[in-house]
Amino acid sequence: MLRRGEGGCPSPAFLVFSRATLSLAAFVAAPALPGNLVAPSQGPDAKPEVFEKVDPYTRGERDALERAGYVSLGPFEWAEGIRTDDIRETLGGLDVLWVETAHFKIGSTLESYKPPGDPREDKKLDLEFARLKPRLERFKPPKSKIDPWMRLHLFAQRLEDVYADFVARFGLAETEFPDGRKAPSATGPYLGDGPYLGMDRKFTVLLTEKTSSLGRFVKRYGEREPHEWDRFPLPGGTMFLGMSAEGVRTLGYDLDAGLHCAVVAEVTHNLLDGFRKSWSACPLWFGYGLAHVAARRVDERFTPAAGKASASDEDSWKWEPRVRGLIQNNVALPWTGMIAWEKWDDIKTQGHLVAWSRVSWLLSRKPAEMKTFLMGITETLQDVAETDRAKVSKEHQAVAVKAAFGKGFEELDAEWKKFVQRSYTKK
Repeated sequence: MLRRGEGGCPSPAFLVFSRATLSLAAFVAAPALPGNLVAPSQGPDAKPEVFEKVDPYTRGERDALERAGYVSLGPFEWAEGIRTDDIRETLGGLDVLWVETAHFKIGSTLESYKPPGDPREDKKLDLEFARLKPRLERFKPPKSKIDPWMRLHLFAQRLEDVYADFVARFGLAETEFPDGRKAPSATGPYLGDGPYLGMDRKFTVLLTEKTSSLGRFVKRYGEREPHEWDRFPLPGGTMFLGMSAEGVRTLGYDLDAGLHCAVVAEVTHNLLDGFRKSWSACPLWFGYGLAHVAARRVDERFTPAAGKASASDEDSWKWEPRVRGLIQNNVALPWTGMIAWEKWDDIKTQGHLVAWSRVSWLLSRKPAEMKTFLMGITETLQDVAETDRAKVSKEHQAVAVKAAFGKGFEELDAEWKKFVQRSYTKK
C-alpha cells in the first residue's frame, strides 16, 4: 500500500471517495421553471457540435492568456504519462477544448447552452459575465446561447473560485506547501509533497456532454464503470473529476446552474481528499457538508450530491426550516451519530440536511480555528488497519474539535441547536 509522501496513487482498495450512488428516494426538488422551460437536451443520435478550433476570446495569444489568468489552451500533459492528445483519442476523436489555469487543467466537450429564461440563473450568469469581461481580450456578451468556448471560460472561473474559497476559509497560504523544487520539511505537520494543497500536480477536471464520453475515460484510466460523475487520483499526483452534463440532466438538473452546482460540490471533495495527500481521511459528514455548502452558495435550489432531483415538492430545497423542524421535534441526528458514518448509504435524507447545517455553522468561525480542525481530521489513515479505521477516525475527530474549538461534539451540538432555533426561519 502507498505510504504517505510516496509518489503515485494509493491502492484502489483504500480509495473510498468516488461518485455517490444516487439511488435513494428523491428529496431535493428541482423547482418548476416558468412555463415548464427546460434547457435543451441532446438526443442520443444527435451529431456532436463542431467547435471553433481557436478560442475566439483570446485567440490563444500569450498576452491575452496572461490577462485571462491562463497558462495554456493546450496541448499539455494532463497527468503523468497522459497527454491531452491521448484523451482526445480515448474519447473517439471528439473535439475537446482545453485550458490550464493556476490550479486546474480542464478539458471540455460541453456543447452550446441556450438559457431557458430562469430568472435566478440569468442573474447569476450576468454576474459571472461581468467578472469575465475584463479578463477576456475579445469578450462579447452571449445573446441567445453560450458557446462551447465561453462555457469553458465560465467553468475555469468557477473552479478557481472554489479553490480560492477553500484556501480562504481554512486560512491556508500557498507558500506553506512544498513548491516541488525541494523536499517537504522534516519538521512540523506533513503538508504533502507539492504546491497544490500538497498534491504534486494541478487538479484535473473533464467536463463531457455525453456520459458515454466520460465512460470511455474512466474505463481506460480508472478501470471503472461509467456514471454521471466520478472522482479518483491519476498518476503523478493529481485528483481527477469527470462530470457528464447528460448524466446530470438525467438526474433532473436541466439548467447550467445545476451542472455548476454538481461540479463545485465534487471538486470540493477532491480538494479535501487531495489536501496534504490525506486521500479519504476526511470524515463523510464534513466532506458532504462542505460540498453542500459550496453547491448551495451557487444556487440553493440544486444540491445534486444529496440525491436525485424531483419536482414533487417545490419547497424541498429550503433546508433551513426543515432543519429547524428536526430540532424542534427533537429528532435531529446527534453530532455523535453523524461522525459514525462510514459510507454514503449511512447518511440518509436528514443526514445531508444536518451535515450541511453544522458545517455551514462551523465555517462562521475564524479561519485559524478551521485550519486547526482541518489538519486534525485529515490525519492519514493509510497506515491504519482496515478494521481499525472507523475507530481511529473518530479519535482524530474528537481531538480535532477539542484543539480547534476547545469543546467536544456534545457541547458543539447544543450550541448549534440554539443557533438554528435563533436564526433559521420556520418557513
